[in-house]
Order: sequence, then structure tokens, then C-alpha cells
Amino acid sequence: MHLSLEGKNAVICGSSQGIGLAIAEELALLGANCTLMARNEEALQAAIKTLDIALRQQHSYLVADFTKTSVVKEVIQQHVQQHPVHILVNNTGGPPPGSVLTATEEAFMQAFNQHLIVNQLLGTGSNSFHERSQLWPYHQYNFNFYSYSHYQPGRIGYGAWCSSRMVQDPGQ
Repeated sequence: MHLSLEGKNAVICGSSQGIGLAIAEELALLGANCTLMARNEEALQAAIKTLDIALRQQHSYLVADFTKTSVVKEVIQQHVQQHPVHILVNNTGGPPPGSVLTATEEAFMQAFNQHLIVNQLLGTGSNSFHERSQLWPYHQYNFNFYSYSHYQPGRIGYGAWCSSRMVQDPGQ
């Protein structure tokens, strides 16, 4: 089977390292133009150099801290004014590992903002381009990872969830 994403543009969040970078590397191998998005510009500059360019892909990066929702919104809105987004990968880290019994309300709110609010901003920001351009469908993938300690001492639990959706033309 031949899979090709040549000519498609992907925004991959949390992609300066780890699973986000691995996803970007695979999308680039399939021919996608990848836009990496994370908060550490130095790490993004290094990461972008690892992406395949055999099919003349043009890779770029966006700097945004997912704890600052207004910055994420502004950055994605500026990006979609110039670049169509065919694939959006929402990949954010979670709260720091530790016991849920000692986690603060602030840590839970920050995780909520990173996982849900920012994902919504990215999705609606990318979706607004599609509404203007009539470019349908587009794919959105959400990856969220977190770790926590169970109530039993010495037992660690890990959780992850992934959801994906193909966003269809609302007129159809």
C-alpha cells in the first residue's frame, strides 16, 4: 500500500520532543509539510532539522506555550491565514506526575486548559480556515498523556487517551 501526504500541511503540537516529534517525523516521511508547535524555540529549531525533506517538503515551527491560551489562539489564527491545515495533531503533556491526593486545584485547572481549552482553540482556529476555503475534509487528532499515583502506596498508574475526528464540510 502506498500512503502519501505529499502536498498536505500538518500542524503537530508538543512536537519538539517525544511522541509529538515522532508523529511529525512519520508525517514528514509520508510527504507532509510539517509545522511543529511547542514552547521551546531552541528545541523546535533542532527538531525541525530531523524531518525528512526528500519530497521537497517545507517545514516550519510555531512557538506557543499551551498554558497561555490567548497566545496559542493568536499564533494558530495567524498561521491559518497563510497556510491551509489538512491535519491537526493536538499533543499536550499533562500535569506533573504525582499523587492526586496532593495535586493542587491549580494543577488540575492548568491540565484542563491544556487538554480541553487549547485543543478547542486549535480546532476552531484551523476549522475557520476550512470554512473560508471550502477545503474539506480535514483531520484532527488529540493525544493527551498523564500519570498519577493511585491511592495505594507504591502503585503508579498511567493513563492516555487519543481521539480523532474527520471534520466534514458543515454544509454537507
